[in-house]
Amino acid sequence: MLEEEEFSTTSTVNKDPAPITWELVDPPPNKKPIALKWVYKVKFNPKGEVVKHKAKLVAKVTRIEIVRLVVAIAINAD
Repeated sequence: MLEEEEFSTTSTVNKDPAPITWELVDPPPNKKPIALKWVYKVKFNPKGEVVKHKAKLVAKVTRIEIVRLVVAIAINAD
């Protein structure tokens, strides 16, 4: 199994190759944080050789729109 460090976790929202920087903050007392997880995938060519390592951040289907909106706002705020 490949180590997580071999996967690219860069920004794909605007195709910016700069790594995403996260800052841990406390949620408001009356709000529940959105559960997120990284999904890693290896792409192979027809010969079975590794071509690409892919990574994406996922959330529950009902909340992914909110996550995309927040990430887009954060990127545009820079």
